[in-house]
Formats: sequence, structure tokens, C-alpha cells
Amino acid sequence: MAFAMEWIKGQDLWETKAYGKYDAINYVRTFLGDEVVYVTAKDVLFFETFPGCYRCNPFIKKAMDSIHYNQIEIIAYDDGTLGDVEKYLQILRKCGYFYIKKVVLATQFGMKHTNYLFYSKLIQKEHEQGKKYGMISQHVNLFAKKQKVNHMLYVTPDQYPGRYFYGKHLKAEEKMFQNFVNESLFQGTVKESKGYYFGYAFEGIFLDAYCRFIKQWKEENNIHILYFPYNASALAQAYTVLYEEDRTEILYADENTKRNKNMIFYLNYNIWKNSAVIDLSIEENFTKYIRENVDRTVKTLNLCDFFKKKELKKYEISIQKTIALIKDPGFTVSEYEQGLAVWNEDEFHMQEVRNFQEIQKGALEFVNKYHQCSEKSVYRKNQYEIFEHHFIADVMEYAFDEKKRLKMHKSLEQRIIHSVKIRKIIQKLKNIRKGEAL
Repeated sequence: MAFAMEWIKGQDLWETKAYGKYDAINYVRTFLGDEVVYVTAKDVLFFETFPGCYRCNPFIKKAMDSIHYNQIEIIAYDDGTLGDVEKYLQILRKCGYFYIKKVVLATQFGMKHTNYLFYSKLIQKEHEQGKKYGMISQHVNLFAKKQKVNHMLYVTPDQYPGRYFYGKHLKAEEKMFQNFVNESLFQGTVKESKGYYFGYAFEGIFLDAYCRFIKQWKEENNIHILYFPYNASALAQAYTVLYEEDRTEILYADENTKRNKNMIFYLNYNIWKNSAVIDLSIEENFTKYIRENVDRTVKTLNLCDFFKKKELKKYEISIQKTIALIKDPGFTVSEYEQGLAVWNEDEFHMQEVRNFQEIQKGALEFVNKYHQCSEKSVYRKNQYEIFEHHFIADVMEYAFDEKKRLKMHKSLEQRIIHSVKIRKIIQKLKNIRKGEAL
């Protein structure tokens, strides 16, 4: 991962731009004249993908390594909400920042926040007379601006929604999801396809949430076997990743298979008691047909049980698109004759099939990695409630809204910095001050 820097004229600070586009540029040169660099710890140096599960922030790690390589001391600071100094040092070591030896917290000065007074005390305590220093933060640091030090404004990844992640978060769980997607999609040098990124960021969370809902429903209803239609094999694979001890089987029938006596015979021969058919659709006709035509009692479940009625009505188009991208294209069982399947092949261009495969690959990769990460976490909340149905519906709506995804999510400070009007006003004020000085 590499970075580019852009000097924000009229604001006297550097800003990171265009993640991953400029491989040969590194902004460490901004601080080459400094001997100390102060950097915010919690928001800049690491992600907390789950409470207690910390990961290196791939957007800033390379810069920190370069700053350290150039023998510039790095001092991390924070408000102290994660613990004492030793706790922060422990987290930083886990994230690969073994060279950061000093952490300064607001709590050390009897304060709750890293405000203007904190920075004054920080510099007074740690800064040796005559040493040059710079600061890195996600927000415009008024202390750094007033002191006219080298000040780099770190742009958060969620301001680039075109990179396939959910850009707005309201709850801790949503922030956790965003951090996980950001950290996983942008670390390393492997360039995946656009379909893979889309599947990882959007289809994966959909599969994960639905599988956890299925598991909860299965336990509540004492189900022994879960049957998945053949075109929902990606859902079956995701469920197996999460709950490999559960028994699952593929049912070679779906809503498009011709419904006749042969079909009923197939269902009765293959579906056992104490079982359930899990459909990947919001159409109730297929599951209703199974309940009415299988001799033994069989339960059915589809996305109508997961989403609420008002969500289905509001987000139906987005949900249908999500389902279409995760279902397996290719061969279909059109009907049954004398107990044997009659297969037909769907017509798809090779490029379409390849895109479907990449989307499924990304989705299953998300489920697998997210599962591994959650296993290491101290997260004690009910796993089924991590992603609620309304959050999934919002993410699906966001995934297919190109205007929202391409629009940058700027903070108030960023909007001010990029405002042409504000720049002109600042320039006028500077000109007035110069005139007064003369």
C-alpha cells in the first residue's frame, strides 16, 4: 500500500490522497526535517475489528515504517479510553509498531479529551527545547496550525465509498463491519477483481447475517437437517463454514423446476423428517409448495422470514439484485421424469459467469475471514444479533446506489478545507494582515 500527498493551498497542511494509486510516492518526506512526530494512536494506528481484536491499520502502517526508518521518533497519543499506557503499548506491538516506545494519554494530565490544552501539556512535557516536530491526525489540529508545525491531515478510508465499503455508520457493530472490510480489502499487494471486492464488501455480510439467522431458527425449532436448493449452493457453503458440525444437503429443485407428480415423488423420497428447506429468495410459492406436498412434516424458511415486511417493500429491488448475484448460474433441473433429473443449461456469457464466480469468491472469503476473526475476539454479544435485518437492508440499498457510493463522505472539516469560498476568504484575511504589517 502506498500513499500520495497533496498540499492544501491556503490551509498549510498536507492531506493523503488516492489510496493505492501511486506506488512510487511516500509522504514521509513531509517530516524529513523533523526529529519527532506526534500521531494519534487509536484512530490512526490500528483498527478494532471486534472489541479486543486489534489489527494494523494498512492505510498508515507504511508511513509509520518509513518515518521510523528515517530515524524520526514517533510518539503516540490518545484520550486513554482503552486503558493505561502499557495497554496501548501492548496493542501497538500486536499491530507491528514495536518501535513506538512512548504513549501519552489525556488521563495522565487528569483530562478526558485530547483538546487544545492537552496538546500544550503534551509538547511541554515531551518536547525538548529546539527539537523540530510534526503532527499527524484525522482532524485539523488547531494547536499544530497555530504552532505552524508540519501538520498532516489523515483522510479516513470511509471518505472513499467508491472503494466498496459501507461508508456511514451509526452503531458499534456497523463501525466494526466497516473496519473489517477496510482492513481486509486494502492490505497486501494482491489486486483482486471488481466483482471480488463487491462480493466481499456487500454480498458477504448478507450471507453471514442470513446464515446466523438460520442457525438461531434451526436451534429454536429443533431441526436436524437443512436442505438448500441447488442454485443456493453459495449459501450452503457459507453456512458450512460457520457451522460445520450441522448436517446440510443439496436439494436438486427450486422455484423454476416443473412441479408435477415426479417432482412430488422426488421431494418425498429425499426430504427426511425433522428437517427444513432453506430458500434463497423472497418468493413464498416454492416453500409453500414443499410444505403442502411433502408427506412428512417439513419446515421451510426464506428471506421473507429474515426481513420485515416494510423492508421487503422498501428495498425489494436491491434485495432481488443481491439474490441474483449470489445464486449459482449454469445448469438447472427443469423437471423430473421417472425419478431422474432433466438438466438444462442457462445461457450466460463467459464474462458474466466469471463475474458471478468472483462475487461468490469474495462473499465466501468474507464469511470465512470474519468467522476466524470473531473466534479470536472477546466479543460476548449474541452472534445472531451482530448484523440486524434493517442494517443488512440498508447495506444492500447502498451497494446498488452508484451515486451514493461515488460521492465522497467528507467530514465538516474536510468540506471546509476543500471549499473554494473558504480558501478565498482565508487568502483575503492573509492579504489584509500583510497590508496591516506593511
